[in-house]
Amino acid sequence: MTDSKEFADARDRMGAWKRDAVLCFQRSLIHHALERESATFTVDIVPDEDRAPGQGIAGCATRILSAASVIEPVLVGSTMAGWAQMERKSERATRNRAKVKVYRITNRGIAVEWLRRNGGYTGAGTCEQSTMEGIA
Repeated sequence: MTDSKEFADARDRMGAWKRDAVLCFQRSLIHHALERESATFTVDIVPDEDRAPGQGIAGCATRILSAASVIEPVLVGSTMAGWAQMERKSERATRNRAKVKVYRITNRGIAVEWLRRNGGYTGAGTCEQSTMEGIA
């Protein structure tokens, strides 16, 4: 999967400006994916308490984790253009059954180590967003 330059630039800007929100989402996603009995998952497994307001955070988070080989897209049947990523209808009421991408953990050990190196997961709603307090 190759990103267009415009998409890559936008993702990198989001990673810089919404780093805490993206990291919180990633921690929750990996934690909940590791807990699941099913090998596959969507971003729907992240509870609302771990979602910051704003758009694009889930996409940015999954793309970065995919680039780091922590998760991978689940691919389905070949099409004329190549393989397509599996999608499911979202079960979140706020998404109105929109299609969401399906992923899987690439390697349990890698995912556990990524989570350890990135602060772990201490429970839903425990991510603290950075503030600008004390900055002149």
